Amino acid sequence: MSPSKNDPQVVQRQLDIAVDHHLADRLNEADALYRKVLKSCPDHPVALHLRGLIAHQTGRNNDALKLMSRALKVEPNYYEAHSNLGLVLAELGRLDEAIARHKKSLTINPAYAEAHNNLGNALQTAGRHLDAVASYQAALQIDPASPDTLSNLGVALAQIGQPQAALECCHKAIALAPDSLDNLFNLANVLKDLDRPEEAVSAYGQVLGKNPGDVRALGNLAGALQSLLRSDEAAECYARAFSGSPPASIPIMWLYSASQLPCDIPGHDLTSLIEAVNPRPGDALEDFKSWRGFARASIAHRRGQHGEAWQLLVRANRWPARRVVQN
Repeated sequence: MSPSKNDPQVVQRQLDIAVDHHLADRLNEADALYRKVLKSCPDHPVALHLRGLIAHQTGRNNDALKLMSRALKVEPNYYEAHSNLGLVLAELGRLDEAIARHKKSLTINPAYAEAHNNLGNALQTAGRHLDAVASYQAALQIDPASPDTLSNLGVALAQIGQPQAALECCHKAIALAPDSLDNLFNLANVLKDLDRPEEAVSAYGQVLGKNPGDVRALGNLAGALQSLLRSDEAAECYARAFSGSPPASIPIMWLYSASQLPCDIPGHDLTSLIEAVNPRPGDALEDFKSWRGFARASIAHRRGQHGEAWQLLVRANRWPARRVVQN
């Protein structure tokens, strides 16, 4: 007699093979097997959670939200699912809920280093840099050799004015994971934040040497070039970054910075992009409106519409963005 498809051993074997595919980044094969498990066991929490994780990895965060929520309804103490649901909520711009999910994961398992790191990332996105540092340090107490956490800690330390410690963390992360583009990108960001633009340009160039279409590196490289008064090169980088991004999701600071250039952005109507953009996760709405107003004012000024530019500037000149513009 052949085993039933509902036999726990058969289900577990399918799940094990699916996880192997998932870890090897064969997402279609993994998803097909997770679906097969769920056909036999519709409320299997692991299959629901991991199907949700694939949905998150492929940008389908609303689907991920539903699947992970179902998994947690079946298994409320599934701490990995709580933290991964936090990642999904952060992508959906629901940062307070994301932070709460990571904290819930840690309530269930305080030794889960990944949740400490994920909580740090959510806090960092929310601008709570000191709290983020504490979360990353808690993660490193559990897993001292995590390159991703070291890299993230470096970014947070730069934000709170500890440049030497920031660079040490970033260099340690790269030594542990030399092939990680994310960690090299974080080093470039720290160098840029520390007003070391030549070194930042070099680091962004290394990222782009391995992945020429990396939109994050292109947009940030443009800003570093701009600070070196290499305007034409900056405009080209902004053009490539804008071409690789959905218009609504382009960071408002890229658009503001691009509006400050003395030249146009090849192939792009900056005014249209400024009007199309939406706040990103972690953007305070008032800040977003201010920066968009400053960008509009810059465009109007370049067109010789000085009266309109002044009115736009007055409306945009609200705290805290005004402090940066006036300094």
